[in-house]
Amino acid sequence: MSLLYLRRYVADRRGTVVMLGLLGIVTSSINVAGWRLVGDAIDNGMRAHDDRRLVLDVSIYIVIAVIGWVLGAVLIRGLATIGQLIVVRLRDHLFGH
Repeated sequence: MSLLYLRRYVADRRGTVVMLGLLGIVTSSINVAGWRLVGDAIDNGMRAHDDRRLVLDVSIYIVIAVIGWVLGAVLIRGLATIGQLIVVRLRDHLFGH
């Protein structure tokens, strides 16, 4: 079964599916940004012996990690809801025959 066939089961939730797709992209980008901050903290904080830069990078990393955790939790919950909706509607369609 192709994923295109599943469109009919989430047609009324198209906005939610698009939002979850964008949220997945944002969550992945936040994870990459966190690793970029770690690299910046090592290169410009630790190696340069700049304590202010290191504290700034660590503070920003903590904020980004918390935002990433919250968005990841929302993404997982949203995907579980959409997945459950698809299964229920697929079952109703199957047993409707």
